[in-house]
Amino acid sequence: RRWDRLPLGWLLAAVGRVRHALLPRNLVKTTSVAALVVALIGALVFVETDFHVEAPGVLVPVERRNVFAPRRGLVEQVAVRHGTSVAAGDMLLTLRDSELELEYNRVAGQLQTALEELAAVEATQTSRSADERTPLENYRLSAEQRQLQQELTNLRRELELLETERKSLVVRAPADGNVITWDVEQALRARPVERGELLLTVADLARRWQVELAVPDDRIGYVLTSRRDQQQPLVVQYQLASDDHGLHVGHIASVAQLAEPTAAAEGPGEPAVRVVVDIDQQELASTVQRTLQPNTTVRARIHCGRHSLGYVWLHDVWDKLVQWWTF
Repeated sequence: RRWDRLPLGWLLAAVGRVRHALLPRNLVKTTSVAALVVALIGALVFVETDFHVEAPGVLVPVERRNVFAPRRGLVEQVAVRHGTSVAAGDMLLTLRDSELELEYNRVAGQLQTALEELAAVEATQTSRSADERTPLENYRLSAEQRQLQQELTNLRRELELLETERKSLVVRAPADGNVITWDVEQALRARPVERGELLLTVADLARRWQVELAVPDDRIGYVLTSRRDQQQPLVVQYQLASDDHGLHVGHIASVAQLAEPTAAAEGPGEPAVRVVVDIDQQELASTVQRTLQPNTTVRARIHCGRHSLGYVWLHDVWDKLVQWWTF
């Protein structure tokens, strides 16, 4: 009991265990274990391997145009559906704006009234000669005629603007392509929309495709550093979620300058940076042996150079330690 109560007894016990390990009968085992630990540490420090950053993404056509509501209104007719092939200028859907119709009818009625009043003034002027009218009457008729002509000019301009807005209620395709928005009619028919609201997307499926990755904000630093250090575009290996033919290869084309929240079921998710990857479309199409589908889910690995085995395995722990020590 007195021995156990000695100060630093635990240290003496540890020294005793070390001494026991260094006894001649245990020296071979101790040396083997120490050599194994040293070899493991050396491998973690000096052996290099490929370092990858994983990120989710989607396969999308390069040429795609979003169609927005030109003004507030109610979707009255939907002329297309998912997969419909359209040409530039084809009607996609029509909107109805009751306030615009009322305003158009009001201005058209005022225009018709002004035309009739002007016709009455001109008839009065032609029914009697200027000599038969008093100077005051001539002045009144002339002023009334000029006022009505100016009013007609303003009403015609206002009616032209309203007619232009009425034409904008017919939403047309901005370019050739296919409608890639799913279930357009069910989503838009009889639905009120606001000016600038996204209605659908038209994409050219016959031209180039690309992969768009959402690299997590806490991983984009590795990509930017490797992109700066290397003289050639970073290699990206990706696989389609609906494809079991192995990995495909692409190269990073551009990296966004800001991070945006990703979509999640419960609202905005974690911030991520958009990375565009150029792909070999012919190789991809020949491998998957089917028509490429927009917004196909992709899982990708960005090759960020070679680092020590320990850094590749434990870089998250190392970054946390650096962050803790720094802040």
